[in-house]
Amino acid sequence: MLPFSTCCRRALLGAALLLPLGALPAAAQGTFATTTFHQPPALEYLTLTFIESAKHEFAKMVLAPSFHATSETSLDAYDSFTEAGNSWAYQHNQERLAKQLDELATEGWEVFEVHAAPYLPASEAYSTRYLLRRPRR
Repeated sequence: MLPFSTCCRRALLGAALLLPLGALPAAAQGTFATTTFHQPPALEYLTLTFIESAKHEFAKMVLAPSFHATSETSLDAYDSFTEAGNSWAYQHNQERLAKQLDELATEGWEVFEVHAAPYLPASEAYSTRYLLRRPRR
């Protein structure tokens, strides 16, 4: 009979210590034994910036990236000296925003975040940014 070397004895001792672990349930061996990782679906994002102003050149709705070849749409400015005139412009702009969000929703976009820019007295405009997302196609 051949004598066992020290290396073989250590290997057998290590195997003898590990054998009982095979009889334990997977939960006792650690969560890594049964955990599977799923990649979240790849998402694409779009921003819609809604700028309201008393000046015609600043009042606009901007889409980035462009949506159906549209990246910028002019809005009605709040430049009327009457409350009724500004009320009409406000209502018309809100209808445009709702229509644009409806079109985006039919294409699978969902509003993810909304950020209103803080009012600055020196600013010529108010802006609201909408972040939209959908699964990448």
